[in-house]
Amino acid sequence: MSSVKYARTSEEVAGYIQAYVELGNRLANAREALRSGEGLVEKVGELRIWKEVVLETVPLGIREALKKDILVDADEFISKHDPRYKGLREE
Repeated sequence: MSSVKYARTSEEVAGYIQAYVELGNRLANAREALRSGEGLVEKVGELRIWKEVVLETVPLGIREALKKDILVDADEFISKHDPRYKGLREE
């Protein structure tokens, strides 16, 4: 009888959590750039990259279990400050 592995390793889960932490950090940096008026384009670009990292590497179930609001907030911020960006729903 073969066993099916359901649990992820703690290292994998830690990596997913770290991706969310980094996305939150990039969102905070972009908001600060908006306040200061310096480097907003670069910060929005970094935020968009990290949003993609989360979408591509974090499994959907874990994305839902983690702070999905960070993903949505990041997407809304990018949408407001990058006119070329179409948002989560259209990708």
